[in-house]
Amino acid sequence: MEELKRVISAPFKKNLAASLPEKDFEFSLAFDLKWFSPKTASEVRARALEAGLLCLKDGALLPCFDIESVRLPHAFKPPENFLELKEK
Repeated sequence: MEELKRVISAPFKKNLAASLPEKDFEFSLAFDLKWFSPKTASEVRARALEAGLLCLKDGALLPCFDIESVRLPHAFKPPENFLELKEK
């Protein structure tokens, strides 16, 4: 769960935003951070919503936890099999 929180918090921290439109969140994961393919970024968003770590309000995503409490290690990058690890 901590790894998922790190991944979720990154787009908000990078954009210095309290909320992001769904597409901007996915774009940040896929193209700004270059962590995932667009399809995988959508899956990350869906999993985060299911887990209650993201909330959707008026078309914008908001983290449902304090992103400032999440530390992103320097040069953090989730493993390529990130979503597969979450399924286990």
